[in-house]
Amino acid sequence: MEVFFDSTFGRIIVYTLSASSILVAIYLLYLSVKMFNNYFSSNNNTNLNNAFVVLFEFKGLVNNGKIQIGFSASESMNVIVTLLGDNAEIKEELFNQKAQMGDNVFLFDSTNVKNGNYYLNVKTETQNINRKIIIENKL
Repeated sequence: MEVFFDSTFGRIIVYTLSASSILVAIYLLYLSVKMFNNYFSSNNNTNLNNAFVVLFEFKGLVNNGKIQIGFSASESMNVIVTLLGDNAEIKEELFNQKAQMGDNVFLFDSTNVKNGNYYLNVKTETQNINRKIIIENKL
């Protein structure tokens, strides 16, 4: 050890190693405190919003241009159901109200729009569902 302190180069090496060890220790303490805080603050954020809707599929249930559309809501929430065209423009708003928990079914008069491909868009606070539908009204 006396060899290191007798020369200037030896002292520089020892002081550099000491300083880098102290910096690494401070960084590890910082990471430990950060992980500790994240662990205890994440317990408060575990209550995720479990509200969701499931869109029903009513294939082939068309009667005089009336299409039955429905969804099941896990809880009472605001739901907006729109019919979108190819360029994502709103063709018709089908449902815009507070849906009750459980099954919600309504009729849509498809004779108000031209035949073609559309998207059924269902929006809630936490979801945005798009389903492609084809409207073919026989005149």
